[in-house]
Amino acid sequence: MVISRRRLGVLAGLTTAAAALSACSINSSGGATTATLNVAKVQSYFTAGVNAANTLLAIPAVSAALGVAGVAAVGVTLKTLTDAMTAFTAAAGSSVEVSITTTSVKTAFDSGLAAIQALLTQFKAMITSLVVSSSVYAQINLTVSSLATIVSIAAALLPVSASMSYAADQSMTESQALANLGVH
Repeated sequence: MVISRRRLGVLAGLTTAAAALSACSINSSGGATTATLNVAKVQSYFTAGVNAANTLLAIPAVSAALGVAGVAAVGVTLKTLTDAMTAFTAAAGSSVEVSITTTSVKTAFDSGLAAIQALLTQFKAMITSLVVSSSVYAQINLTVSSLATIVSIAAALLPVSASMSYAADQSMTESQALANLGVH
């Protein structure tokens, strides 16, 4: 069976939607809508962001392209992400799912998502200036594409601030992106 590019795009979109649905549930009762997040999924997305940044910073050409100021900026963003991960975990406690109506949960989720998006933006901006071998470029591109997939899936979980924009990246499945970023 031959799959057209159009059909492949549709299938990738459905896969992304299915991944988002497995990480979030929305329930309505008596006019009130409650969204709950799967704690393990959100933690895996945050961990993927940390792993992506560490993987890319370990490549000398990436650190050189970012420069001292860029590496420092990534470090600040990583700190924001790890703080959000810690806050989300603390707010979740031992729960398997948490309600997004809890302010601390929503704040930690939004902060972590914004940090992952910032990392993605920082690394995407640097890619065009790289002069590296094709194998190194492939590793960088795979890491950035995997991170973009995670951002797309995480952003689909809940409505986010209108000031945050997330470009959809449906080039791979959630499980492929997480595996590429060392999250199993």
